[in-house]
Amino acid sequence: MLGETNTEIGRYDRLLDCMPNPEILLSTLLTKEAELSSKIEATQSTMSEVLEYEADENITDDRKIEEINVLQNYRKTLRWAEDELRNERSFSFIVFKRNA
Repeated sequence: MLGETNTEIGRYDRLLDCMPNPEILLSTLLTKEAELSSKIEATQSTMSEVLEYEADENITDDRKIEEINVLQNYRKTLRWAEDELRNERSFSFIVFKRNA
């Protein structure tokens, strides 16, 4: 099982290396992760709604916009944590929550 996992991670890394802008793929994965994790907190926004909102679609429901902002903040915090780890900086969960 571990060997298969390492093989798949290697394929994923090669895929990202070949992409001119890997952030396109990573952004959708982060948004989906944010959506799934936020369901625990009863946030009902979907990845489609986040993408529509970011594409300047006309979303006027204040509650929906607030939920979309929760997903965007979650995604922003994941990117921040990734940057901290990539630059070999440590962080505590207190700082992590403050940047959410």
